[in-house]
Amino acid sequence: MTTPKSDRIVFVQLSNFSDTNGALERHLAPHLRGRRLDVVRVWPIVKKNPLWLGLGLAAGLWHHGLGRLRERGALIEAIIKTPTFFRLASFIARREVARGGPAAAVLLTQAMFDPAPGDTPLVIYTDDCILNPVNRIHLTSEILPENVALERRLFDRASRIAVGGTHVARALASEYGIGADKAVVIGMGANVDRAGEGPIDDRLDRYAAGRIVFVGIDWKRKGGPELVEAFRRLAARHPHARLTIAGCSPPIDHPAIEVVGRVPLARVGELMAAASIFCLPSHAEPFGIATVEAARLGLPTVATETGGFLDTVREGETGFRVTPGDVDALEAALDRLLGDPDLCRSMGREAAVWARERFAWDNVAHRLADVIEAAIAGPAA
Repeated sequence: MTTPKSDRIVFVQLSNFSDTNGALERHLAPHLRGRRLDVVRVWPIVKKNPLWLGLGLAAGLWHHGLGRLRERGALIEAIIKTPTFFRLASFIARREVARGGPAAAVLLTQAMFDPAPGDTPLVIYTDDCILNPVNRIHLTSEILPENVALERRLFDRASRIAVGGTHVARALASEYGIGADKAVVIGMGANVDRAGEGPIDDRLDRYAAGRIVFVGIDWKRKGGPELVEAFRRLAARHPHARLTIAGCSPPIDHPAIEVVGRVPLARVGELMAAASIFCLPSHAEPFGIATVEAARLGLPTVATETGGFLDTVREGETGFRVTPGDVDALEAALDRLLGDPDLCRSMGREAAVWARERFAWDNVAHRLADVIEAAIAGPAA
């Protein structure tokens, strides 16, 4: 069967709660060479149907247990990481795509279901895969063999796979047998905007202030406890230093540590713009988009040797990478930056230039549009 010609690209999402999805919607259309971009969101459709939602809940309970469903923020993850949801979401997405008529291609963010009807070219844009060795360090849910099999078939069926980081491309090659002809590294963009595109605030007193900022929801996976321990050690040598924790609310009692919890993206941008150093010492990190956001605002970063940080933090140039869980190494990296505002500033300047060139959403969208056109043109060799 031959797919009818169409100028329609259908962007299928789980939902719109991903900032990445919103950024792609805004930036992708101008690069599609006159093609129309339609959007389909699956989760809102499931939520409106009591039968489908109940089926998802039952599947989540069966595969992950009641305890997992009761965990804060884990309910949706438990539902969507089941074979039942994969099949249900595939049915819903294909139905919605077909309702709009023929499509030149279907774009899917994250490989959680198969949304493309017939032999319509499918492009997957993802920052991770189930069998990525990075994920074995810190599993958030049980890996189900049937889900692995479904994901493997989905990757085989896809015309092209665009990935955020090189570690994902390596995992696709080693664990799924997918080569560079099909998997393309295009990066990701920053979701925290800075005002305009003028010069960053690179005054020396900004970097001499010693303000460290951490942004992350998953406190333990993001290395929050190690950061607090390193900061406690540093406080005596750098009494002016301050640490701000955003995205979560761990119980911390320290006069130089401020916990602001979950805040809007605009507030995250304000915190970063006022900071001297960004620190995110994750144990595992699919991409680490916060490091890109920090770089665009002129911050040097202290991160770890894992996952996406290998793409987003250039060792010794835009920041430092340390071994995950190594508090001594984390302390030493922060100590070096806190004690050398000139180094902070030079790294921050380099980070801002590099992030603007490599990690602006408009540039990422342009690369993704090229991947979509290649999928429409024909299968990978």
